[in-house]
Amino acid sequence: MNVSFPKNINLNISAQSKSFRNPMIEVVLLLIACGLFYWFMIMPKSAEITKQKAILSQTQADEKKIAGTVAELKKMVAKLSVNPKEIANLEEAMPLNGNVLRFRMLLENLSQSVGLSVSAVSVSNNSDEPWAGNKELLANPFGVPRSIQRLNATISVIGTYGQIVAFLDKLQTNGRVINVSSVNISSSENDNISIMLNLDSYYLAPVTKK
Repeated sequence: MNVSFPKNINLNISAQSKSFRNPMIEVVLLLIACGLFYWFMIMPKSAEITKQKAILSQTQADEKKIAGTVAELKKMVAKLSVNPKEIANLEEAMPLNGNVLRFRMLLENLSQSVGLSVSAVSVSNNSDEPWAGNKELLANPFGVPRSIQRLNATISVIGTYGQIVAFLDKLQTNGRVINVSSVNISSSENDNISIMLNLDSYYLAPVTKK
């Protein structure tokens, strides 16, 4: 039995194969395009966002720290405001100016309070005071930086042994910081003792710009 096929039959295998391969290529190209888009567009933006979040977190942490410091300072200011006695004690121990007359009167009062006779007293301040009369400083004395300065004093007194001891004790226990740098003792009339003291005291002077 003989079977013959028409000559014009076209199985179109090549066309079907092309139509089957084209969608696969498109899918691959689409995946490549998505990968490139993610690599060059999404990843840099994601890294930038991560960096901005880290900066924001650090800023928030710094703000909390500053807020805590401010709160602590407010507590300290409030504590000072409700404890004027402590401020007064501090200023008595180390005054805010080198008032020579004030220190001289203190020495005279301490010696006379125990019955000593004051024969001589002198106080000197080697530091200039360019801030004298400064209205802003007077209005806010604690609002400027300060440095420790020294007053030098010499006092000569006459009295009994017990009075001398009481006077030395007064120098040590009074509210103001006073250091005895040298002592010269000699006898006097009526079994009294003559004593000359060289003293140093201190004050907090405003730091001025030269």
